[in-house]
Amino acid sequence: MTGTQTVLAVSVFIVFAALQIADVVTTSRVLRNGGWETNPIVRMLMRCCGAWWWVPKLVLATACGAYMAFVSWPEGPALLVFLCLVYCWVVWSNVQQERRGRVHMLRVEELRAQRRRGLELS
Repeated sequence: MTGTQTVLAVSVFIVFAALQIADVVTTSRVLRNGGWETNPIVRMLMRCCGAWWWVPKLVLATACGAYMAFVSWPEGPALLVFLCLVYCWVVWSNVQQERRGRVHMLRVEELRAQRRRGLELS
């Protein structure tokens, strides 16, 4: 790889790694707000690893990203750019789902409070 190719590979890999972290953070928020994981592989990691599901997810994703960025030139970095676009969508989708979940949880709490007030009046 030339110097320019190395800089490109490192840059794309850093973006990919940051998106993996953003995916873990936003997925955790969605789960806290009553959402669920739609990726069957990550769901399996959640079942197997419990609260530590994100560790093997990040290790596997980072290893695959590093391979694509640095070993399989030039197809790998091009594929990694595509995966970065996919993960931008995943993180955006998680943020949208988190917002919907938060609104839903607020509505549920509001309904519970109304029921409690109704029971107190009877």
